[in-house]
Amino acid sequence: MIGKTNRYAKRVGGLERLFKDVRWWAAVVRSRLAHSSVQYIVTDPEFPSKRASIQAYARELKWVVTNVDRANAVLRLAFDDTTSPFKTRPAGWMNGLRGDISKSALDVVHLSVFGREVAIDPLIHQGLMLEKSEANAQHDGRELKGPIQAKRDGMVYQRIVNNVLEDGRFVDFRAVVVGCEIPMVYKKIKVDGARYTNRTAEVQLQVCDEVFTQSEQSQLLELCLKMGVDFAELDVLRDAQTHEIFVVDINPTPYGPPEGLQGAHRNRAACLGAEAMRRWVS
Repeated sequence: MIGKTNRYAKRVGGLERLFKDVRWWAAVVRSRLAHSSVQYIVTDPEFPSKRASIQAYARELKWVVTNVDRANAVLRLAFDDTTSPFKTRPAGWMNGLRGDISKSALDVVHLSVFGREVAIDPLIHQGLMLEKSEANAQHDGRELKGPIQAKRDGMVYQRIVNNVLEDGRFVDFRAVVVGCEIPMVYKKIKVDGARYTNRTAEVQLQVCDEVFTQSEQSQLLELCLKMGVDFAELDVLRDAQTHEIFVVDINPTPYGPPEGLQGAHRNRAACLGAEAMRRWVS
């Protein structure tokens, strides 16, 4: 029955709900035709946007995303962009054991895995540093010169990783984690003025072995395990001088494939993520 398919946020108006329901029923039909019975991914508490990575993977698999529980679901995913606190889920849920994903919590785990911190003390640090929101996915970083007189509430202070390319642009790596593997990495090129934003000049799709060593891949997955996350995307920077990597953000409700990735590469990314999800479920 249209209007009874999923639990939508209150801000979603009647017409938008109708469009969402129509798309949802179309996905149900495709899934039934492909599999003889509908294959559901149950998310909780949020219903993911059509731009969410989980929706792209579901379309490839001809599975149906819903946030209304189904007894025969092939996958259950805790989908909540709250930084903290977070409600844990029963065994078997992807991201069910996810904890605090604030920058400070991430940095504690980062130190235990890599033996180095991203955070610095801005009251004593000499030179440039980065101030950014403690909360997830804000993209509000700004450079400051330390030491400073006082910290701002809700902000963290980090070292500036030298991720500058020879041509003066900057490179971020977005490592996609599905289950116990990293099926792909997005190489995101940024220009000066957009270094700490989500705006990119170019996005390339790469396989993990092209970007990270086997040891680094193991460390990234260990970090996710300690964070209680098995479906997420990690923002990773590599220092051009030391070649060390730093995980500066973790996003368990990612959108993707990202804007800037074109044509066949978008389709390839969706396929790679979908196949990793199929392997996780099987």
